Amino acid sequence: MWTSSFGNSLWGLLFLLAVPLYTSAQYFSATVYKDESGMPSNRIFDMCQTATGEMWMLTEAGLVAYDGLHWHTFHDSLDLPIHGNVRLKALPESSVILTGLDKNGLSIRYFKHGIWSEIPLPNSIGAGDIHFQYRIAISLDPSGSFRIALGTSSRLIIYDGESWSTTSFKNGLSDLVIEQLAFMGESILAATSEGLFRFHKGNLTQMHHKPGVKAMLPDLENFRIFLMGADWLGHFNTSQDSLHLYFDNQPIGLKEPAANSNLLLHQNKLYYSYNSVLTQYDLKEGTKTPIITRLFDKDHTCIRALFDHEKNLWVATLRGAFKVNNLNIYSYNGFQLLENEVTAIYEASDGRIFLGSNNGFNILDPDGHISKHVFAQKYLNPRIMDIVAYRGTIYMAANEAGIVSILPDGTLQHYHPAGSNTRVIDLHVYDDQLFALSRGQLYSYNNGKWVKSSYPRVITSGSVRKLVLDQNRAMLLSQTGVYDFDQKMTIVDDELSGNNIYNEIFYQGKTLLGTTDGIREIAGDQLTASKTYKLPASCAVYAFLEDRDGKLWAGTNQGIFHLDENGYQQMSTKHGLVGNEINRNAFRLLSNGQMAIGTDQGVSFFDPVTPKVPTPQVTISHYQVNGTNSDQNSLGYDQNNIRFHYKAVSYYDEFRIEYRFRLLGLETEWQRVPYHSQRSVLYGKLEPGSYQLEVQARIKGQEWGASAYSQTLTIAPAFWDTIWFEVLLGVVAALILYMFIRFRSKQLKLRNKLLRTKVEEKTSELHRQNQELVQAIQELKAAQGQLIQSEKLASMGHLTAGIAHELNNPLNYIRGGAECILKNLEELNGLANGLSANGQLEEYREILDESRELAHAIVSGANKSTSIVKSLSAFSADSQNFYSFIVLEKEIENALTLLNNQIGFRVTVNKMLANIPPVECYQAKINQTIVNVLLNALQAIEDKGEITIRLFRKDLHHISLEITDNGEGLNASDAEKVFEPFFTTKDNNPGLGLTIARSIVQEHKGEITFESTPNVATKVCITLPINQTFHPELEE
Repeated sequence: MWTSSFGNSLWGLLFLLAVPLYTSAQYFSATVYKDESGMPSNRIFDMCQTATGEMWMLTEAGLVAYDGLHWHTFHDSLDLPIHGNVRLKALPESSVILTGLDKNGLSIRYFKHGIWSEIPLPNSIGAGDIHFQYRIAISLDPSGSFRIALGTSSRLIIYDGESWSTTSFKNGLSDLVIEQLAFMGESILAATSEGLFRFHKGNLTQMHHKPGVKAMLPDLENFRIFLMGADWLGHFNTSQDSLHLYFDNQPIGLKEPAANSNLLLHQNKLYYSYNSVLTQYDLKEGTKTPIITRLFDKDHTCIRALFDHEKNLWVATLRGAFKVNNLNIYSYNGFQLLENEVTAIYEASDGRIFLGSNNGFNILDPDGHISKHVFAQKYLNPRIMDIVAYRGTIYMAANEAGIVSILPDGTLQHYHPAGSNTRVIDLHVYDDQLFALSRGQLYSYNNGKWVKSSYPRVITSGSVRKLVLDQNRAMLLSQTGVYDFDQKMTIVDDELSGNNIYNEIFYQGKTLLGTTDGIREIAGDQLTASKTYKLPASCAVYAFLEDRDGKLWAGTNQGIFHLDENGYQQMSTKHGLVGNEINRNAFRLLSNGQMAIGTDQGVSFFDPVTPKVPTPQVTISHYQVNGTNSDQNSLGYDQNNIRFHYKAVSYYDEFRIEYRFRLLGLETEWQRVPYHSQRSVLYGKLEPGSYQLEVQARIKGQEWGASAYSQTLTIAPAFWDTIWFEVLLGVVAALILYMFIRFRSKQLKLRNKLLRTKVEEKTSELHRQNQELVQAIQELKAAQGQLIQSEKLASMGHLTAGIAHELNNPLNYIRGGAECILKNLEELNGLANGLSANGQLEEYREILDESRELAHAIVSGANKSTSIVKSLSAFSADSQNFYSFIVLEKEIENALTLLNNQIGFRVTVNKMLANIPPVECYQAKINQTIVNVLLNALQAIEDKGEITIRLFRKDLHHISLEITDNGEGLNASDAEKVFEPFFTTKDNNPGLGLTIARSIVQEHKGEITFESTPNVATKVCITLPINQTFHPELEE
């Protein structure tokens, strides 16, 4: 049933309260600063930003500086001039200048390097001249110096950085009163009760006669001076000497003699106030926009406004301050709308914007007025899900309230396509047809009636959300996937979260789907996660939009994202949005290029210019040495605990600043600090050397900024580590050596007389020890043969240990005697040089040469014997009752030394020894095992061949030793018997080598394997644990 007129219909009375409630005044998302944030008072009189980024605010309770993290309040005892017509101006090098009244009258102070100083005033300024109506202007020169202009009544008093001068307004202007001052280059502008004057190089010129100027802003580049009165705004063209008004007779604020005024220019927009809220005036569009935000509505007065270094707008009031990061975004919420949430958005052809909600809708007119239309309480959930226009009529999908249409004349119509239980959730216009989606069934509007569409009801489970119908596609989007009408199939994702679909867009030849788990694409008969457009984790995509520049945007539960193949850029409540939860049919591109973004907290309007995220500049403020502030760069060896203090001031997002640093001279890798509050780093117990801290900062997720460097600090070494001390030690050591040499020389002269006798005695003793050595070696060979024959399965360690001990004693005698002979021969040779030339000298030299050759031969033989004995000692070390950690590489070398005679030049030994940890074992037994395996390999090589020894770590707890030869090898049947006692293929081999080796390996909880291919290669692999778990010696 249809109603013909809203005014005459019963539905109109029950369904909609048609009387519109008009409001306006959008607001901007901002960060608020009040006394609970750390400010000493909410009443702010002036503010400025220093070169290092700190915000200085002059409050009723004193002066405060804010660096994005901490508030620093200057104590009242400084007696600063914080009363009257105060002005706070930033100077270079993080200094400020403050003018105002203190207990003695007008005072001008400047702060530099942590100290407040005062600029003496001229004697011409009397006490009567100083009152609350004085005017002041401060100008900074490019060189860093500053000028001050004071206006008192009709006098202009100027400070040029060194001295004061005074100019009076004459020529019948004695009653003139200076109301405003401003510097314009080298000139001074004076707005007076008689008009605007210019003072330049001692000359005073009147520019125009309009009085009542409350603020001035010179714009030298465009030859104009912006002027503001109590009820007008305009500019004076300096090239044409003409005044152009933007508006007149429109009161800005309440007229008061000492009212505060502001006039700023930013991106071709003026920001002005006069005892009023700060207002934005668009010089291109001619529109006014009040700058209001949460807790600061139209009833607040702007005391001071400024744009900081990052182009954020700061507004100071008598109720605190607020900061707007993005002036391209403004919003409306429940203060101006029916409620906070905006569920659907549609822009009509006449410029009106329809904003759906949960209990009605709002209409935002082009002039900014808002009318509110409230639904009656008949329906439990009359949520506006979608809004479209069809043949000049606005249609709304109102969930359980069915379909609501608004005709051009303002009347409403209401219909339930399928009875009272209809839930209409989506509307769609295609090919001059209007479709409605309700519980998976499509309806079309034909000839004034809603009928079921020819498209069948294909999805019965899950919630169907949206119809997609154009010349290329016919689909339904639901919680359980996508139904394609053309292919007559449901397309799903392997991941359940990828099937819960909210919206879609056809972008650059692809159908992109917004799901609870990011963006999906259709790939044949399956949904897949987009590889091009990626979003953060847990990001649900509710809507898409292509802006006027063809850029892709996504509305999500975390704000909106600008997407491209290089990544994404996020905008959320931190950057000006009213809310982060974007509704799926409330993300629209308007005809003026703006985005309308409906959220659960209101609606935001955004000019889609990708915001440029600033890069914070970091500074290193100071450093401490051993806990005390210092400015010294040359430090003692014990001044080696240094804490550096740094900070980066950025008001784009104070809580997302992060740092990284490195100490040059100590480290090359960066250390990253993800906490905005950590502004210092301590380096303790630094070694002597030169160090310099390098620090960078950024907004999280953005590029790192330029580096800041500390001064280079040099830690001197202790005196005992200096070069001069080492040189001194060298000189002392040289003197001691010299005295020792002289003493030694005297002793040698006495010993030379007995040298010949000692040489003969030592030579005789050497021959005797050599015979003992030969006999000992023969006894060793006999003992080894006897051991093999008598104890085939027993260890030969004890016997070889005794033999090595007996052999080592004569070797020590031989070696010691030979070395003494050589030493004495050298001393005898020196003595002979002093004898006279005769026949006895020649004989003496012959004997001496013969003794030297003999001694060298003996020493060489003794050294070789000693090497063999050392290897033999390791082979037979009597330590088999105790485990010890040994280096297997060394044991392999000892075994090769013992077998060197058999290796000779006929066998090439290849060693591949990895770096493995020491192995816990019985040293003698493992050595015996290695020797036995190597001996078998040597005996398998008939003529020439190769042996490869490979030592490596098998796993975390085991090592492996592989010994491979290319000898004759064994067949399969013989290879199975190699570990049996007395099995051998050689007549001269008792057949016990591998039997003993297996016994030893098993005793060590290891394993040994044998592989052989006849005439190709034979490999023996021994695997041992690195650590033993059972120690018999501890159990006894």
